[in-house]
Amino acid sequence: MVTEAEKLIQKNFPKDLAAFRQIQQVIKLLDVSKIDIDENINGNKISSHIIVEAMSMIYGLELEHGYFQNHYKHSWIRTHNSFIIDVRPIGIIDPIMVDNDIFSKYGENYIVDPDLVYRDFSDEDHERVVNLVAAAINSIIEILKDESRD
Repeated sequence: MVTEAEKLIQKNFPKDLAAFRQIQQVIKLLDVSKIDIDENINGNKISSHIIVEAMSMIYGLELEHGYFQNHYKHSWIRTHNSFIIDVRPIGIIDPIMVDNDIFSKYGENYIVDPDLVYRDFSDEDHERVVNLVAAAINSIIEILKDESRD
């Protein structure tokens, strides 16, 4: 079933919706446990913040860090038309797209904090890990393109 909101977005902002739909597909196929992190990299596991950062690089969308519901540290991306794509939403399984219009109260849950920066690894290692995740995502995108040609 296609909602009225989706029909409206498809009509007026098709590129935003297309990016969101592809991100949904990529997240379903992305298995971070299979990304080979060099054992010389000191740090934690691949977090949702790193996945969101890699997605923002690939899609050329704005990466935002801040808080969800003014409490949970969180990261998301924003489309050129100001929609929020929450790649790894808190308490929800799949990515969501949020209208940040003044009539949409849900968008108020996302509070940007420009001073908040996530680093699960050292700066140098962080960039390497984001690039590894981006490469894995790009591989999935290529597989999806091949499947759509068949």
